[in-house]
Amino acid sequence: MILENWTEAEFHQRRMKELMIELEFNKIYDDEIWTKIFVTICRKKRINNVYFFGFFLETMQKWNADPSKKIFFKQMDSKIEEYKKKHYNVDREWRYDFHGDNGIGRMRTMDEIIAKKDESKIDDMVSVRGVEDQSLMQKAAIIEKKFKRIRMAKFSVELFDEIVQEMMRDRRSMMEMMAELDVEDDQILESQQRITKARLKAGLSISAN
Repeated sequence: MILENWTEAEFHQRRMKELMIELEFNKIYDDEIWTKIFVTICRKKRINNVYFFGFFLETMQKWNADPSKKIFFKQMDSKIEEYKKKHYNVDREWRYDFHGDNGIGRMRTMDEIIAKKDESKIDDMVSVRGVEDQSLMQKAAIIEKKFKRIRMAKFSVELFDEIVQEMMRDRRSMMEMMAELDVEDDQILESQQRITKARLKAGLSISAN
């Protein structure tokens, strides 16, 4: 059986997300509890999973803009800025719009990612860019190629399975695979079953490595 591969940090971040969802569902808005949650989020050494990053940010931004959350309404600016400085790096900027729509962050669409790459090319023609800018353009080109391949996977079971197997080798979580491939978990599980059967038939280990 092929299982999800969560790092310890991802596991704790997942538990934090689940706690926040449960507290909101039960309408528990205790000042002390939520303050500790937001402080903990901002103090984390790293948040590698962009989907956890987005959930935490969007929660702070929504509460900061919601008059009904009196204890946090317009009180979160410093925490949001602290979070941005610590966790919003250049690589993440390509995939995530920090201020998004109406001040609430969101994942960038594929077209936006490609547009950012195209804009960089135009700027590059106007003036000489440094090594860092060239690196960003290369990363954007890789991302564009990656998304085109994912689009094609919707029409090819073999390519879809190939991409899933690559993600498993990279120890990607189920949540990450679902978000990146834009599919439900049952499609990924079916793909993992096909991969396992193919490896067993070939006399190989069922490990994703």
